[in-house]
Amino acid sequence: MTATAGCETQAYDKVTIRLHWATAVLVAIQFLIGRTTNFLPRGPLRVDIWSVHVMLGFALAVVVVGLGNGLGPIRAVAVAGLEYP
Repeated sequence: MTATAGCETQAYDKVTIRLHWATAVLVAIQFLIGRTTNFLPRGPLRVDIWSVHVMLGFALAVVVVGLGNGLGPIRAVAVAGLEYP
């Protein structure tokens, strides 16, 4: 008897994998911007970077809330009008 006998492997579709990595990248960028913006002198560059931080935060919230409310990858593809394999 092998160690994998009776165990089913679970594979994720490409949309789910991409959403996972998009979320991970957004969280990492948000963290870096949030921790390093205070090192910049006050001025237009700091305001612009903070604005990007806020926009990415809203994008991340939309992704997380959308997935949490059942807008999973299959439904998201259907809403976008794409064909799901």
